[in-house]
Amino acid sequence: MLSERVLISGAKGFIGSNLLNATKLRFEFIDTLEEDSMSDWNLNINVVKKLQAFKPTVIFHVGASSDTLNHDVQYMMLRNYFSSVVLTDWASENKCKLIYSSSAAVYGTNELYPSNLYGFIVTGK
Repeated sequence: MLSERVLISGAKGFIGSNLLNATKLRFEFIDTLEEDSMSDWNLNINVVKKLQAFKPTVIFHVGASSDTLNHDVQYMMLRNYFSSVVLTDWASENKCKLIYSSSAAVYGTNELYPSNLYGFIVTGK
């Protein structure tokens, strides 16, 4: 077993749950970060507390709302943009590896601009 401390965001989703099952075979220390930690404007406090307590050396960031039909900007900004900022900043400040999973939705239909809110928030275009 490897001694890296692995944190997986979105381990209840399809990709995250499969990633969790695969990492259980290789890593000794694993924790998850789920949507309930990112559901209000205190996500910075909630997520940072979890990160500081667990002290991951690797973060797999596969959790977000991937609902391409969702038009609730506040909901999508909290779960997709701000959660990514908090995880990215923490990883950078703590020399933690971050593996981020994106989506083809960011390319849109014309490869210039995203075709939905999900893609817009991820790319900022």
